[in-house]
Amino acid sequence: MSLKQIASELAISHKHLIDVIQHEFGRHPSYFYDFRIIRVIKEILLKEEVSIAEVARKFSYDPSNFSKFFKRQTGDPGKLPQAK
Repeated sequence: MSLKQIASELAISHKHLIDVIQHEFGRHPSYFYDFRIIRVIKEILLKEEVSIAEVARKFSYDPSNFSKFFKRQTGDPGKLPQAK
């Protein structure tokens, strides 16, 4: 469900919902979306025999930018988990 849909269900504006989330949690709603994506990507990389580029494409990321995104979100110095 998108933020616009949630705001509509709550009968508040999209901007007000963003402001409330930011005030209550100290983070923009996109942080929580990115956090969820990272968690799912880590699970896939640990469980499946797929390349990092394949996972990046599956989530609509350019493989060349995916490592930067992952590092920015996790603080990890580029070491992505791999299936064993």
